[in-house]
Amino acid sequence: MDKLGKTIAIMLASAALVGILIILFNPTYRKTAACILKGESTNSPIWQTNTDYYPDLTPETGD
Repeated sequence: MDKLGKTIAIMLASAALVGILIILFNPTYRKTAACILKGESTNSPIWQTNTDYYPDLTPETGD
C-alpha cells in the first residue's frame, strides 16, 4: 500500500510540474493564468477564443 501512495504522489507532482512548465513557456497560458489571478478570467486569451466557438457562452456573475 505504501508503494501505491508513493506512486500516486509522484504522478501528482509530475503533473503539477508539467502544468507549471506549460504556463511558463506558453504565452497564451501565461496570460490566462495572470488574468485568473487578477480575477479577470473573461479577459484571458483562452476565454476570448472560446467565445468565437461558443457564442452562447456567458460568464458567471457570482450572484
